[in-house]
Amino acid sequence: MACHTHKEIAEKIKESEGAVARLLADNAYLQSVLKNHMEDASAKHLTDFDLPIYNIWKHFGNGNQTLLDNLLYLYTKPFDIVVDPFAGEGNTIDVCKKRLRRYYVSDRNPAVEREKEIRQHDIIAGLPNLHNWQDVKLVYLDFPHWKQAGEQYNEGAQNLAPMSLEEFNAQLSALINGLAKKLKQAYIALVIQPTQWEAPEKQFIDHVGDMLRLVKLPVDMRFSVPCGSQQCTPEMLQWAKENKRCLVLAKEIIVWRCDGLSGNGSTRLQLKLHKAAEQGHPQTQSRSGIIHGNGRSVPKDDTQAAQYYQKAAEQGDAEAQRNLGWMYEQGLGVSKDDAQAVHWYRKAAEQGDVWAQTNLGVMYTNGRGVPKDYTQAVQWYRKAAEQGYAWAQYNFGVMYENGDGVPQDDSQAVQWYQKAAIQKYAEAQYTLGLRYLEGRGAPKDDALALEWFQSSAAQGLAKAQCYLGWMYCQGRGVSKDYTLAVEWFRKAADQGFATAQFNLGLMYESGRGVSKDDVQAAQWLRKAAEQGYAEAQTKLGGMRTDT
Repeated sequence: MACHTHKEIAEKIKESEGAVARLLADNAYLQSVLKNHMEDASAKHLTDFDLPIYNIWKHFGNGNQTLLDNLLYLYTKPFDIVVDPFAGEGNTIDVCKKRLRRYYVSDRNPAVEREKEIRQHDIIAGLPNLHNWQDVKLVYLDFPHWKQAGEQYNEGAQNLAPMSLEEFNAQLSALINGLAKKLKQAYIALVIQPTQWEAPEKQFIDHVGDMLRLVKLPVDMRFSVPCGSQQCTPEMLQWAKENKRCLVLAKEIIVWRCDGLSGNGSTRLQLKLHKAAEQGHPQTQSRSGIIHGNGRSVPKDDTQAAQYYQKAAEQGDAEAQRNLGWMYEQGLGVSKDDAQAVHWYRKAAEQGDVWAQTNLGVMYTNGRGVPKDYTQAVQWYRKAAEQGYAWAQYNFGVMYENGDGVPQDDSQAVQWYQKAAIQKYAEAQYTLGLRYLEGRGAPKDDALALEWFQSSAAQGLAKAQCYLGWMYCQGRGVSKDYTLAVEWFRKAADQGFATAQFNLGLMYESGRGVSKDDVQAAQWLRKAAEQGYAEAQTKLGGMRTDT
């Protein structure tokens, strides 16, 4: 588990290196060992573990172990290799053993009680000679924090701590970029905290911003780690009060993705993609277009993306054809051209691409790039809807509701809304809620209406949130609850939904579900009025007259 070399293992078990090599080469034996241990529930984080659902992690007494345990869960699996060059007291060893991760841990000055487990190595002097860097999945960097007052550290301190800020930034960023060059499909997690109390004149030093500027790798996630206030001394508290300053009370974890192409990696990847695409493979060209279009592994370049899509589309690749159609519709990397968008959507749609079929239906519905033709729109919506594509199912339902291109049929509309709603399409869930509320195309059922509004509102659709607030306010399908009504009105109002802003203003005016507050009432009514909401304008005018 400790990633020993053949020589180290041979010396430990008093066998020859050749015997060790033969043993490790016995895949059948290794597989049997792995199979036995892979069933360990603890290794899979199935026991004594709280899933890290959010990116704010509490920092407990054993906080360092908790942080690492979360990272192991998110970024590794059993028997992956974890590297920790600032091993300290060996927490990484303990967590990795518990979760069945292999580990390579080192420290400039290993703890005496664990010196047999922690290799002695100064990472600042150079990377360790790890023979299987390509198998490493996570590098964990939790180092002594930077402080200019170097004399406060004893001889056992890491070199990073007493450096000047410029040296610290240069050394740390060089270390991370150097590690990235060794890694393949792995992650680097840096635990870092702003410096304040020990900084010159106690000025806030944002190391996170410095690292994000100096490390040229894609960030996978950032985690905030609040610390306990007990780390602040009475002197610190007094200083904060006297100077009207806030004390730093949180660490941050930055997790970078690595693909072995750091530094000039994006350029190398671009060259690699260009070379592969120039060989004429349409799928490679299409994927190259996607990579350049989303800008995740190389700098975003819509023009280059469109060129790759064009090459693949001309060879008949449906994915590239539909994406090229989108580029023309949006004017990304090419001049906006609805006719060209329709041209490429049609080619992909004829190959059965549901996204292209639906977009082609939208173009016919709105008369963009083609004359408005509801019959053609229905034809393409139907093709995608019958393949189970939720957006198309919803649009097909709308055509039945409005009688566009098909005979008007509320029952058919509800059937297609239902199909899309089951797939968690928020617009369909909201519309289905309205149908049950009104009894249109479906039996009138306030309880079912409430359920569909709840499902849609949970996905953040503002108009569903507003209607859900109204249901609670009116007691439709649920007991009246003004507090919950205010909560849902506020969610929708915060998204700029005028009806919700108007309703929230009324709740403040009447003091239902919230303390009566004429100032807040006027503010929300004004927001709705500024969007042209007539009732809000009238109400606001009346309030001014009253005053």
